[in-house]
Amino acid sequence: MKVFKKNKLGSIELKNRFVRSAAGSGVASKEGFVTYEVKDWYRKVASGGAGLLITEMMTVWDDSNFPEYYLRVDDDKYIKGLKELADISHSYRSGIVAQIGNYGSLLHWEPNKIPVGPSNVKDAISCIEPHALSEIEINDLVNYFIEAAKRVKEADFDGVQVHAAHGFLLNKFINPYYNNRKDRYGGSTENRSRIIVEIVDGIKKACGKDFLVLLKLNSDDYVNESYGFKFDEARKVASYLSNKGFDGYEITSGLAGGRISPARPLDEEAYNLKHAKIISEENNLPVILVGGIRSLTLAEKILNETSINSIGMTRALTYKPDLINEWMNGEQVSKCIACNKCFVTDGQLCIFNINKEAI
Repeated sequence: MKVFKKNKLGSIELKNRFVRSAAGSGVASKEGFVTYEVKDWYRKVASGGAGLLITEMMTVWDDSNFPEYYLRVDDDKYIKGLKELADISHSYRSGIVAQIGNYGSLLHWEPNKIPVGPSNVKDAISCIEPHALSEIEINDLVNYFIEAAKRVKEADFDGVQVHAAHGFLLNKFINPYYNNRKDRYGGSTENRSRIIVEIVDGIKKACGKDFLVLLKLNSDDYVNESYGFKFDEARKVASYLSNKGFDGYEITSGLAGGRISPARPLDEEAYNLKHAKIISEENNLPVILVGGIRSLTLAEKILNETSINSIGMTRALTYKPDLINEWMNGEQVSKCIACNKCFVTDGQLCIFNINKEAI
């Protein structure tokens, strides 16, 4: 089956086409260090068969608003613990990349400091008005991403994923509603994407061309109001960025806390397929499809009938981290019911697995 054949993203060879997509665990230390619980989770998923693991989003700088108990990479002191995660992943022949980014003004908690954004446009979900970054501050932000990537490389990770989805900071830059700047970081698709180009260019220069750099991109916010990022604009962004240094896209959708969330109900399987298929056909970059895939038959069908490169899963692997190994031994469908309650438990545990000896 194609899903189990070796794969290549950038210069990184992977044992199959399954990707454990990112989601926060909330079991790091209060200060963001790797803990036993974090290592245990990554060991379970890596041993379960995924070819590539993408970590939870780690903040690239200390903006005073990043939540406690989530991994961080904004200081050299985090490198040692992150290297332990890389070693665990590689011991099971799984690649690992660190998702890096920042929430911006889409916070679901009271900020300790005014968050930043491309413009001082109030967030439609959090109702927080951010500080509009100056060009000097944007340059600082770009450097934060680059320095974070350098730490990730020092920790022996295979690469990073730049988070520009779900209404978070970089997603705000490419959204014309939230970005009303009049300088070279606003206006056209090219200008609104400039910060992302500077980030990937800086990372590749600092970490080398063989260091994997992926982009997580919203294909659609699925919001009818004016603040929604629409597919037509996502296509333009994907097309413009396709030759700027990225090694692949992960196509997702929805807003954190929005009417349509990034994780949908059981009856909406492969809900990003339509848009991901178009983006994969229009651009020369590998595309990872994420979003409600729970069937081996469907995963194989997608890879055989489209130009999509890889299959991303989160909740199905939360329910059963060794699902991919089980699929290799005989077809079955994940029993995950897409209740989304794993997102509100410590350690991102499936509620049906809490108190069990293993998940």
